[in-house]
Amino acid sequence: MSRDRLFVEWLLLLTFSAIVAIWATTTRATSSVDLPVLDLATSALAGKPSDDILIVAIDDHSLGEVGPWPWERDHHARLVRQLDKAGAKAIFIDVLFTEARSEAGDAEMVQALEDAGNAVLPYTFGPAANQSNAFAPIYPIEPFAQSARAMGHVALELDVDGKVRKFDLEIVDGEARYPHFITAGLRAIGGPVAEAASTAPRAPLIPFHEPGAFRTVPASEVMAGRVPDAFIRDRFVLVGASAQGMGDRYATPGLAGQIMPGVELQANLFDALAKRNFVRPVSLQLQLSLTLLALLMLFIAFWRWPPRRALGLTALISLVIIVGSLLGVVLAGWWFAPAPALLALFASYPLWGWRRLSNVSRFLDQELKNLSPAIQGEQISHVEGFDIVAQQVERMKRLHRNVREGLTFLRQVIETAPDPILVFDEDGQLAMMNEEASRIFPGWNEDDQPTLEEMLLVDKAGLDETGGELTTADERSFLVSRASLDPDAEAESGEVMTLRDITAIRRGEAERQQMMEFLSHDMRTPQAAIIGLTEGGEKQQPTPDRLARIRTQAERTLKLADDFVQLARLNYVPLRPEFADVVAIVQEAIDRAYPAQRKKQIAIARDFSDDPIFAEIEPSLIARMLDNLIGNAIKFSPEGSTIAVRIAEVQVGAGGIEIAVADEGPGLPPERQQQPFARFGAHSSKAGPSVGLGLTFVARVVELHGGTIEVNSSEALGTRFRIVIPEAGKHAD
Repeated sequence: MSRDRLFVEWLLLLTFSAIVAIWATTTRATSSVDLPVLDLATSALAGKPSDDILIVAIDDHSLGEVGPWPWERDHHARLVRQLDKAGAKAIFIDVLFTEARSEAGDAEMVQALEDAGNAVLPYTFGPAANQSNAFAPIYPIEPFAQSARAMGHVALELDVDGKVRKFDLEIVDGEARYPHFITAGLRAIGGPVAEAASTAPRAPLIPFHEPGAFRTVPASEVMAGRVPDAFIRDRFVLVGASAQGMGDRYATPGLAGQIMPGVELQANLFDALAKRNFVRPVSLQLQLSLTLLALLMLFIAFWRWPPRRALGLTALISLVIIVGSLLGVVLAGWWFAPAPALLALFASYPLWGWRRLSNVSRFLDQELKNLSPAIQGEQISHVEGFDIVAQQVERMKRLHRNVREGLTFLRQVIETAPDPILVFDEDGQLAMMNEEASRIFPGWNEDDQPTLEEMLLVDKAGLDETGGELTTADERSFLVSRASLDPDAEAESGEVMTLRDITAIRRGEAERQQMMEFLSHDMRTPQAAIIGLTEGGEKQQPTPDRLARIRTQAERTLKLADDFVQLARLNYVPLRPEFADVVAIVQEAIDRAYPAQRKKQIAIARDFSDDPIFAEIEPSLIARMLDNLIGNAIKFSPEGSTIAVRIAEVQVGAGGIEIAVADEGPGLPPERQQQPFARFGAHSSKAGPSVGLGLTFVARVVELHGGTIEVNSSEALGTRFRIVIPEAGKHAD
């Protein structure tokens, strides 16, 4: 499936889930889940009921003493007078007086209300005359309404489960506003309680106390004066019916209790407003915003994360929504309904999982069709599995095993190949290389994903695209062979690069070139001199000087030929080391140089003791090396000068032996100092070490013994060669 199509499906599922969330939020379709969560949270807010509230209940006891309901108005008047006499701060009478009764009783009630001056009366609503879907307030009779301190409605809005959880503190009908019974009384009375109530929202959610939690006395006891004034003084008194069968009873949230009389509902509202202990429902806009934000986070995880992490995030978001909803009520007094968001989350996860599973199934089918013809060997057409997806997965496992085995075989082939092999992907990044290639490009691996240009730059190697030749920093040469992984592909498909080591070939070519120069110049020069000296010899008697010059040139030719043979022998005859005394070998070399030393009156200073120092070497090669060094020192040192020969043990790894030869001659010529050990030397007509193979032989002997050689040369100080040879075991191939 293409990425664009998958994104469209992702977007459609996100839109569908958002619509589900909006529908559930606006229609309150999930109230059966939300309301129990709300009840659980608000149950922790109720606390202790206020002592300032007193309920005067028209209960069964009062009906038995005073008489059946409805009472005459003079009974209500007597109750109001008793409460006023005892010092009640305010009297909230939760009884509707919408009809006139006896003239004398009504007049007595009006007088009691006027004398008290702090009585609050309720009113209700009924259908408006001659209007459909309209309502109108039904106030107490006119004299009562004028005598009351304030009036307010006692309408209740039940939740979908028939329980009371909130109160509408102000009903708005056009320009008309109808305050609630409790808030109207508090505004009229004023004081701190009224200020606290003013901070409440229009429809707060109330945490209810259990039935019977507030102080309650029967109305008949108050009317008879049997309740002490101190029990009533400075309290807010709520008068209302609580007797069975009077109809003023409502269901409250299950965690708060059972059925509760209306006057006790008003007491709970009064208590919550006075303590600011109410809960504000979040606005519809905020509810939708938080729900859609949680949904968007989940769908981003669907897009970016694997299924297991997405499932974990779904559970985490769900937990955060539930816990956040509870803590929002308990800690901040805000109510966020969690069920719409949970419904959207729980609906979206299986839908997205179904689409993913469908896409995976389709992908497996397609890959099986593509791979099956290319895989030879094990049959994969018939496999066991619980369902179609399980069978597809099993087929893919077998194909994957075959591909993995093929890839392993390919890696083994590449790894065991004698030549360095590198494989680059379609982006030009390294995908695979064998051990031979890693020796050319140390420090790189497939995880780095470098390009060939980066590898060449870091390892200071050069690639001649025209000649197809790669040269490394250590002057090794490789012939480059490159091939595309898929020659028929229109786009880049990667390539395989094979390197064939031609270092020996290039070195042989360089040596042959140098040999030709040597033979054409150095070997011909003394031969030409001999021929020149012998011309006319048959007509004249040879002089001693001419014979000496001929002998010198012949010896020079013999020396060059001998050096050439010895150097060639080093390249083809293996080293045969043995333990030998280096001091004795040096002593013998000095003794062999005595005739030449004496002839030029040159002194040889020996900076070593006679104690033997043994090393694993080939004595004949070390002896010839010393002959070359000491002979050159004598040859190019001025008469009467001194040559210093030093032997010392040094700590180089497991230990080594230092041999140094220093003269007081003119030093190496400048062109020879750049490459003092170059094969066949550098041609110069100046005084100093001549062309030839002596120093090349010395360097090769040191190399074969695994040692090092240094040369310091200047016209003022002469030339000093310092050689360090390991005592044992480190010989070059």
